[in-house]
Amino acid sequence: MIHELSTDVSWNTYGCFYDLMAQHNPSYRSLQDMYRKFLLGIHIPAGGQFVDIGVGTGNFSMLAAAAFPNARILHLDSSSTMNAVARNKARDFGIKNIEFFDQHVDADAFSLESFDCLCSLHSLYDSRTYKASCCNGALVTSRGLCISV
Repeated sequence: MIHELSTDVSWNTYGCFYDLMAQHNPSYRSLQDMYRKFLLGIHIPAGGQFVDIGVGTGNFSMLAAAAFPNARILHLDSSSTMNAVARNKARDFGIKNIEFFDQHVDADAFSLESFDCLCSLHSLYDSRTYKASCCNGALVTSRGLCISV
């Protein structure tokens, strides 16, 4: 059975406290370490495009930007509050190769055809339905892109 995602979540509130949780959660830090290792195993050419979906405050986008400084990192999240935190973080860290998009992954205006890599961690919330997330995953896989879920 496919369920609509809850609209009861206050992403504004969640976005304000997300990084505090991340700093003190050993499982989250372990996931970041695994992600760093994943990034070392892939190649994104200079000028290539790496899209990160549903990435909240940008912790994983920042890792991708550091791993691929000559690539274009696209940070896609539907929460403008979480994106504002991510924008500030990129500015504070001096990261210039990230662009931020305030939209759902299943928005009609977003095309997945030209990316060298697409990553998605903890992003079911960023699709309007679980079905849309599964369909997008199948669509991306059929185009031969790299996916990490």
